[in-house]
Amino acid sequence: DDPIRCLERAYAEARSRGGNEVCLDAETCAARLRPADVARMRVYDNFTNASVAVATGEKAKVAEGAMSWPDKPAKRAGAPVNASFVVLPSALSPVEVAAIRALTEDEALAFDEVPDSVDGMPSYEMFVFGKETPIDVTPERRRVRQRLSAIMQNALERRLTPYVRQRYAERCAGDRACTPCSSLIRRYREGERRSHAPHEDSEAFATVVVSLANAGDEFEGGLYLAASSSAEKRSLALQRGDAVVHRGDLLHGVDVKRGERWSWILWYRDSPTCEDHGREWYAECALTNPVCQALHAGHQDDPADAVALYSFAAANGLPRAMVKMARFHHGNGHCKGPGGPCHRMPRNLLAAAASYRDCVELWDDPDCNYGLAQMHLRNATLPNR
Repeated sequence: DDPIRCLERAYAEARSRGGNEVCLDAETCAARLRPADVARMRVYDNFTNASVAVATGEKAKVAEGAMSWPDKPAKRAGAPVNASFVVLPSALSPVEVAAIRALTEDEALAFDEVPDSVDGMPSYEMFVFGKETPIDVTPERRRVRQRLSAIMQNALERRLTPYVRQRYAERCAGDRACTPCSSLIRRYREGERRSHAPHEDSEAFATVVVSLANAGDEFEGGLYLAASSSAEKRSLALQRGDAVVHRGDLLHGVDVKRGERWSWILWYRDSPTCEDHGREWYAECALTNPVCQALHAGHQDDPADAVALYSFAAANGLPRAMVKMARFHHGNGHCKGPGGPCHRMPRNLLAAAASYRDCVELWDDPDCNYGLAQMHLRNATLPNR
């Protein structure tokens, strides 16, 4: 029997008995669902290849790609929105990658386990510059960071930064030259972190991710892209030294099924002094683009302005904005960080449920399904539609 139908019947039977919980033992058909039953992620292969000259005079081979939202027909969505990216094969040499790995794989070198800003899980990262944690001030950690900076300097100055400035020349010129403001190493290994939920790098004007491991050989899975949280994920089969360059509008994450994945991450801002111009990045496209509306909302000082932008994006059918609005209705509004200013809203369970349901009907989005399921479990009298 189909496991999903089995779950639906079990849930219906539990509700008919007046309960909200479904208890399934190992003998039921649903117990046969395993991680191995989930289809493997497909590799992104819709590239356009090109060769470009960077400011240093060097030629660079690039592979252009894009994720388009909406990725399927919908009752309510505007014109397709593209989030582009580019892969630079062999942006780092094998010698440079081996040197970085040799320094960072030392078992005596502790990686930071501070909560990740996306999911709150231990990050397992080490900043080279752009941030300092208490462990970074130790003499050994300082030596490692200095040696890493020396290894990375040539790639930064001759390949990566010139390419970023050229690719985004309309924003990266003159006194707004794009500058690497944060540099860090991340690892994904057994017993530590194995995945990273889909997210956008909304605090960076541009991101560069350099693979320090070979996909398919040293690990399976890795960096993936998606048009939305409900869309099919596509992995990038990056080899050692390959770099991905993208703006903050690209939805991406990490899922490592086997082995160890290592990467070098750079976050750029359009400022030589790393000043935050985030309020400008998506202001123009936010007039018509729901993805930009949601990103622009994250840079608002006034929570009321943020809620208005999320509301526009939700009305245009953006799944994550519909989730945001449902949570605002369910939780009395929106606050800008812990202890920050708040925009209070009357608690409205019907409006929250309606936002989740609209999202489920439009996209069958997992976050919307989960949010609506939680409301049903907590509110037995929640009206059905």
